[in-house]
Amino acid sequence: MYQSCKRSISICNNFGNLQICCRLVPFYDAILAQSGLGVTQVAHLQRMRQLGRRSIAELADLAELDRAALSQILRPLLHADVIEMAPSRSDPSVKHLGITEKGEVQLRHAERLWRDAQARCDTIEDSGQASMLRAVFDAMASSEAPQRANVAA
Repeated sequence: MYQSCKRSISICNNFGNLQICCRLVPFYDAILAQSGLGVTQVAHLQRMRQLGRRSIAELADLAELDRAALSQILRPLLHADVIEMAPSRSDPSVKHLGITEKGEVQLRHAERLWRDAQARCDTIEDSGQASMLRAVFDAMASSEAPQRANVAA
């Protein structure tokens, strides 16, 4: 009975994704713990490095998160001086976030650890399934895949 239940659950893309995340996030977080950063924080710091200084509203929009959720993720980094908030050059009333020098050092350390975690994941599924999964994620992220449910539709 358990096997048939397990199979029927796997037809739901969202539930399958949640199951994978519930296993992978703690795996990556455990490896990244030496850096003092979690996998979600690393992802946001990498995006901040790529984009340069931006307002919380811009960062939230680009991450497809609301500002409150992103603020909750970034607040510990702000308190730990990994990122800093400074007035925008064009409009001093707008605050921009950027990575500090300390944050860059910490991020580079985390990226070395992340590469190790990535290699370990790839050896678990040496049949090429991990790279196929990443290709699916890339395709979905760059397509017109549903982003937010339109309840009125």
